[in-house]
Amino acid sequence: MNIYDNHFLRCPVGLYKMTLLSAKDTYHFIEEMLKKFILICILLVDLGISQKCQIQVLGSFDYLGCFVDYHDRLLSHGYNGDGHHPQMENNRCILYCKGQGYKYAGTEATDFCFCGNDVKDYSTQNSECFQGCVGDSTQMCGGQWRLSVYKTGYLPLNSRNTSLTELKKDYKLTTQTKKAVKIRKGSVLGCAMHCLVLKRCKVFEVSKETGECSVLYEFESLCEGFQYAVGYSIFMLM
Repeated sequence: MNIYDNHFLRCPVGLYKMTLLSAKDTYHFIEEMLKKFILICILLVDLGISQKCQIQVLGSFDYLGCFVDYHDRLLSHGYNGDGHHPQMENNRCILYCKGQGYKYAGTEATDFCFCGNDVKDYSTQNSECFQGCVGDSTQMCGGQWRLSVYKTGYLPLNSRNTSLTELKKDYKLTTQTKKAVKIRKGSVLGCAMHCLVLKRCKVFEVSKETGECSVLYEFESLCEGFQYAVGYSIFMLM
C-alpha cells in the first residue's frame, strides 16, 4: 500500500467510482486527476479536518490484550448502538465506555467500539489484533472478530472513592456541550463538589479569575480538544 492508498481510506470526502477508458491519454488524464484529488484529501486529513480524539488516556497498564469476539458479542454494548465511528481509536472508545459505566472497552476491525463488564477467558495472541485504527493508524484496533481490550478505570462516583485529576492548566474546553454555572471565586473544591452532586458530571472546567465553573457530562467530549486560556484549569473525576 502506498501513500495514496493509505489516505484514500481516511479521506473525509467521498470518492466516486470512475470507468477508465482504454485510450492512453484518457487513462493518464484520469490518473493525474485522481492523484490531485487524493492529495487534497491528504491535506484535509493532515490539517485535522476529522474527528480524531484530541486527548490521550492510554496507559500500558490499561491494555488487557487481544480477545476473540463472537456473534453474540464478548462486550455487549456497542458504541452509540451499532459500535461504529468514522474516526474510532482506543482513546475515544475508552472514554465512551467509561462514561457509559463499563469496566472494559474493546476496539475491533479498525472502526468499531464495544463496552462491557466481563471479558471471560477468550484471550488470544496479541498478533491477531493487527489492524490499525481508522482514527489513528499508530494504534491497533483489533481485527476481524478480534478485540483490542482495555480497562476503562470506571468506578461509580461518590464522595468516598472519588479522586480529582487536573488534566490541563491554563486551558479550557472547546466542546459546546459544557454547561456553565457560577461558584465561589477560584474554588476548585466548590466546583468539584457541584460536579459530584450532579452525578452525571464527569469533567469540569474552572476559571480562578471569574469563578465560573463549566461541567461536562460525557468523558468522550474531551476528544473535541482544548484551547489555551490563562487562569483556567480542567479537572476529571476519577
